[in-house]
Amino acid sequence: HTQTWCEARKFGYVDDIPRELVEALQAGTCVAMVGAGLSVPAKMPGFEALLRTVATAAGLQLRLPENGSYDDLDSVQFQLAKELGKEKMCTIMRSKLYLHPPLPEA
Repeated sequence: HTQTWCEARKFGYVDDIPRELVEALQAGTCVAMVGAGLSVPAKMPGFEALLRTVATAAGLQLRLPENGSYDDLDSVQFQLAKELGKEKMCTIMRSKLYLHPPLPEA
């Protein structure tokens, strides 16, 4: 049987979502990195595809390790951020992860 987040929270299985995080997401000043289990069904890129998209948009050559792990992808993400700067990288990511039209309010 599937539990909702509210039920899981009631039993202490998950933490409360920090108010500051919710506000930053609503304001568009935070990029939520979620697993492909959420992004791909929403027709959004997975982590590797997002990194490729950011590099292409910035005109950079992306160097992905063969058979890389998520730690390897994290390293690539940090290298991209170093080369592009945080603001530019976030702007590109935000533009690729923005839903048109946005999801309705919960």
